[in-house]
Amino acid sequence: MHGTAATGQFGGGIEVGTQLKLLLPIGVRGEFGNFCTLENFSFGVPVQCAEQHNLVVSGGLVVHF
Repeated sequence: MHGTAATGQFGGGIEVGTQLKLLLPIGVRGEFGNFCTLENFSFGVPVQCAEQHNLVVSGGLVVHF
């Protein structure tokens, strides 16, 4: 089965510097995103709504040089 659907993406994040310095200054970053589809393919399984939201949360260490 092949098909196409309109999608969109939005998100945001923040980066915070720390006093931690190993060889280079270290920071901390966190971000989130939402991938939205306006049409949801059922693939033979009943679904409750037409659109689908996939939330993504991530974070990590940042090395500044």
